Amino acid sequence: MTTFQQAWTILAGELTTHPWEYTDPGGTTLTVIPEGLVQGPGDGGIVLRITADHHEAAEITVTTTDMPHVIASIAADAEVAYRLPLATLTVTPQGPGAGVRLAIREFDGADVQINLPADIRRHLSPALTRASDVAQGWET
Repeated sequence: MTTFQQAWTILAGELTTHPWEYTDPGGTTLTVIPEGLVQGPGDGGIVLRITADHHEAAEITVTTTDMPHVIASIAADAEVAYRLPLATLTVTPQGPGAGVRLAIREFDGADVQINLPADIRRHLSPALTRASDVAQGWET
């Protein structure tokens, strides 16, 4: 028989938001984390964090309202910049069937970028969609 504490632990594990990560050969990591916070409709957040060599990092929180535009720009072949109050995310596709560069510049000076090869670019859009779905699940 399962105790209340065991059941709670299982439930918390299933509800915990799980990040998606990619680390390039140079050690720079892109992490996608759905926020597990109760938000109003359209205000759920997906944190994109780029960490270079465990020393320099920049992050931006994209709302569930804006995430479809980010996903569309990853699939497109045109550079797009998303400017938010504290940071800017720049998506630069490298051409049809090629990789994509993501850059985050925080207004306090942090500026980090990562190049994702074509095979990882194909996995990024579904990862962002899943993170957006999780964040939307927390919206009231």
